[in-house]
Amino acid sequence: MVIARKLEGQAYLRQSGQLAAKKARKKRNVTLMMDLADQLQYWNDYQGSAELCKLPARINPNYPRSFQLLALAHSHLNQKTGFSGRDTGASSGAQ
Repeated sequence: MVIARKLEGQAYLRQSGQLAAKKARKKRNVTLMMDLADQLQYWNDYQGSAELCKLPARINPNYPRSFQLLALAHSHLNQKTGFSGRDTGASSGAQ
């Protein structure tokens, strides 16, 4: 029951983010979108947060918070998938 409610809440936050995106495109104000992305991260929805952070980074590249939250979301997503970022040498042609 608790997990279902959490997922329902995350879906509402994502939906609110999409509505905020429309307003952000018109007014060039990304603050509400960043607040929603922050809330998605609080509830461990890093995929939704990453998707939401991409638009503010394009709309206002001088707003560092969008890049900070985007980097944090990608960091958590990489940890969950097990990507280490290290080259094993297999693709580098080492023999």
